[in-house]
Amino acid sequence: MLTEKFLLDDFHLAGTKMGEFETAIKEIDQHTYHMVMPMRDLIVVSLIDNQYQPVLPAIAEARVLPAGNAWVHGSRDTEIPAESFEVIDVLPEKKIASVDDSKLLRELLYKNRTMLGHKINNAMTLYHLSFMALPTLAQRLGITSAAIDRRCLASDMLIAELLNNPKACTLIIKHFKGIGKVVAVMSDSYAKIKLHELCTVANDLSEECHDGQSTCGGKRLGKMVCEGWDITHERSSIAFSFPEFAAEVSEMYNLKQTMTPCVELLTSDMGECAFTAKAYWRMEDGSRISGEIYRKEHRKVKAARVNHSDEGIDIEQVEKEIREKIFDKYTILPERLMELMSIDISPSSLDLTKTRAISTNRKCIMAAFSYVFKKLRLVDVITKKRLVNIERMIDYQIIDETMHYTAYDVVMDIFSLDEKLRDFLKEEDLCKETLRKFNETISKAAYVDFDKMPEPKVKVAGNA
Repeated sequence: MLTEKFLLDDFHLAGTKMGEFETAIKEIDQHTYHMVMPMRDLIVVSLIDNQYQPVLPAIAEARVLPAGNAWVHGSRDTEIPAESFEVIDVLPEKKIASVDDSKLLRELLYKNRTMLGHKINNAMTLYHLSFMALPTLAQRLGITSAAIDRRCLASDMLIAELLNNPKACTLIIKHFKGIGKVVAVMSDSYAKIKLHELCTVANDLSEECHDGQSTCGGKRLGKMVCEGWDITHERSSIAFSFPEFAAEVSEMYNLKQTMTPCVELLTSDMGECAFTAKAYWRMEDGSRISGEIYRKEHRKVKAARVNHSDEGIDIEQVEKEIREKIFDKYTILPERLMELMSIDISPSSLDLTKTRAISTNRKCIMAAFSYVFKKLRLVDVITKKRLVNIERMIDYQIIDETMHYTAYDVVMDIFSLDEKLRDFLKEEDLCKETLRKFNETISKAAYVDFDKMPEPKVKVAGNA
């Protein structure tokens, strides 16, 4: 499954079948290894910029900067040593025979341009340095990543100077056909992570759910269905749904639309995130309601136990905690939504066939939306100006003032905002983190205390 594209910084795979995910994960694990060494043993190799050329050069030149980098402070030697090597050496065991080969080579020569080396028996082994490794490398050097994110000789000289440190570090290296690429530089206490842990946990939980052993509130969850998976260098994730349990829950709590409980499992083999399980609900309109989140940090353990993998994670304990943190709480939201159906937002005395009553109802409904947003402190996430625009769009595009509203109706409309306001949110050019916070915040709407909502300042009398 893996090709030369695997070593590109923008490597990406996605699919919908669990078997394909497991195959890809196993290959990636086989092509990822860790190497622990003192930082001062590393040598910075800074490729001399020949600028972009339509035809790849046959020979490349580089400055060789050992840790300590005496040239920063000046020395008797006025020239930084340089070495030349054949460009084909950048892709050992390969010939430039395909578009993928050429794309990889161009990235290594023109985009990243920095390599890390270390000597074994006077022979230097080179590893290309990914842009993804700069934040963790900066942490080891005690500086911000902004100080070294410009790929130039000055940045490389600073890296070389600060590498003169006896502390050990862990290089996380992706490799393919003789090419090695450093994607992260972690501390020496960082535990090796295998992505296949995701498959182990998913398969075990799936068997439990299918056999009826894993339950939620005493109810069988039923078959786990793969919703899709996504793999990049930074993280790998796979999501599952429980359609059988969704039908049962909707009928049990008399919900107006089917809500499908889902769980997403994700982890990273380069320190981007811990082993994580995220609960969420998928609505009929495609919107997504965030739920409980479980995280398990990857840490080295002093003594391995039978149930531990090589990376120090207790698989059985993780599965137990996911059941308790995620699966056991799938009934909480449906139960709360059923409660919200009994809380009136529209005054029961309103005759919604009358124009004045419809106007009153509209004000009551909008007052409920504003109350929820205030309690959720949504303004802290998207700014006051955007919140005013969102409330205006809710008023004119989403609510139906001719309908009798309960707190349930208000909450369900809020849950669907990420879908119904997709064009607006896209136009606002919100970053991924802000969008994540927005969706996470509105997902808490059901738990706002509507009983404490102040009476809207509208006259209910006079339905004419």
